[in-house]
Amino acid sequence: MAFCEMCKSHFSIKSGGAYDIKRHMTSQKHIATQRAAGGGGMASMMSSFMKKEDHSVINSEVIFTKFLMEKNLPLAIADDAGDLFRKMFPKSEEAKQYKCARTKTTAIVHVLAENQRSKTLDNVRQSGVFFLSTDGGNDTKQKLFPVIVRYADMSEEKIVTEILSVDTLSTTTAMGKDIFSHVKDVVDKSDIELTKCISFSVDNAAVMVGEKSGVAAHLHEVNENINIIGCPCHRLNLAALKAANSLSIKLDQFLIDIYFFLDKSSKRVARLRELQEILGCESHEILKHVNTRWLSLGPCLSRLLEQWEPLSALFLELSEESSSNSTQSKAKSVLTKLMSDEVKAYALFIVNVIPLFENANALLQSDVPLVHKAIKDTDLLSIDTSKKSNWLPNSDIDVGYKCRKLVEKNLDLEQQDKFYKSVVSYFKSGVESLQKKCNLNHKAIVHACVADPNNQMCSSVVGLNFFVERFPSLLPANVDIEESMDKLVREFRCWQTDDCSMEGSENADDYWFRMAKVESQCGGRKYAVLSKVMLGILTMFHSNAACERLFSLVRRNRTDFRHSMSNKLVESLSVCKSAKSSFRDTIPKDVLVKAKSATAAALAKQ
Repeated sequence: MAFCEMCKSHFSIKSGGAYDIKRHMTSQKHIATQRAAGGGGMASMMSSFMKKEDHSVINSEVIFTKFLMEKNLPLAIADDAGDLFRKMFPKSEEAKQYKCARTKTTAIVHVLAENQRSKTLDNVRQSGVFFLSTDGGNDTKQKLFPVIVRYADMSEEKIVTEILSVDTLSTTTAMGKDIFSHVKDVVDKSDIELTKCISFSVDNAAVMVGEKSGVAAHLHEVNENINIIGCPCHRLNLAALKAANSLSIKLDQFLIDIYFFLDKSSKRVARLRELQEILGCESHEILKHVNTRWLSLGPCLSRLLEQWEPLSALFLELSEESSSNSTQSKAKSVLTKLMSDEVKAYALFIVNVIPLFENANALLQSDVPLVHKAIKDTDLLSIDTSKKSNWLPNSDIDVGYKCRKLVEKNLDLEQQDKFYKSVVSYFKSGVESLQKKCNLNHKAIVHACVADPNNQMCSSVVGLNFFVERFPSLLPANVDIEESMDKLVREFRCWQTDDCSMEGSENADDYWFRMAKVESQCGGRKYAVLSKVMLGILTMFHSNAACERLFSLVRRNRTDFRHSMSNKLVESLSVCKSAKSSFRDTIPKDVLVKAKSATAAALAKQ
């Protein structure tokens, strides 16, 4: 709804937008009123619609749009929002003029996304260098291939991870050259230079890291110095799966059998709840184990052990009462394992040892910079697992107190020997998998430790030279490189001799942002060049978790009930969400103006 100051009347712009405004301006009533008032030309006519109240209304519309995005709510809710607000706030002028249904809301989402993307790209160009990441989704027909950028935002004093693009590639054409072309197209359209990308984070599939026809090979043709970093979270998960598969009893399939036996039967679930109450167990559901989901095995096995008694009672009943031979056979198979102390011993062992993988995986999913710590505490990966002298005796192997007591009390000597051989095989397989797949000798990872504030006295200028010689964009712009290099080394030596210890639980990036503001006695920033280079190094991705988080975000928005959501809207929602802005934040006037004009343009197109 628009208001004409000249005619002192409201009129609808719902169907035509800008066209409705022009039509009103050419109406006999408006022209007659304008002549009587001695009005001027088109400029004065248009100004009659620019009331101060217009900003308050569009501000309300943008706030509610941001609220819908923040809470992952359907944009279709906006169809009834105006009526709702007028019912709730009958005296509010903003509520009376609120006319923002799903079409207008969608246009506002696109404006907010474009504004955020523009801001991101300005910051990326200002930072000098950046880091990229991509991964393929799990859809069978069209795979999402997001392009995510990471950079040091000096104005906000934080390292930022944001989305540049969320687009799809056909699964039949998603080869290395196709994924590379997609990434390069996004970078080119963003008007940033691929030669300033220090590293590219991907999963460990051959289509990504292959040096002949993978994405890595094509990237090196454009930027020979770019570092291809495989995701350690994927590698840890694969190592944990390989270790578990080396056990003589396959617990993952056992978990899957139990889950699907209960999943489709409300009667069995109801009986399980009765048994939980009778036996004094918590009324918890059985969790679904998915091999490809990180951190899945530990929680699922913990829940199984918690519900061991009620599950044993349930499957005992099912094995005796079931009328179907097939169901009875499956129930007996599960019951046999539930009644086995050997199976329970393996479950207790996995629950005790799986945190070694899961805690490391959870740590590597953090947004906090960790690349400077990647080569610490990795002595385990240098152990020769083929030498029996490196193996602990059975009595010293940490299998967990409850597990050891169960093994010693309930298993015979032959079963104990078999159990400990499987345990050794578990550790051996896990370590060998990590040794084979974890490329901790990558030069970028080795030299990144120079940015660790805790290495102040033992760091070497060699680490700085490795990055700066390959990526001069790390240095300040518009300054002679040789001069900047000399200043960098002087600042580095000065830093090593100064008392610049970390404060409390301060992260490495917080430390270097703080160092960037330290004043020298002669005036100016004491570590201006050094802090910029160090922050550039710390910005390197240490995992591909950002892509995995995006896939989770997409699933929360493109649900089974909203499966037809366009890729453009998915991208705009994802871009806005990655910026982590809240509906509570103040909205700049230039954004409100863009939102207002974009809405009219969208309506005019319709």
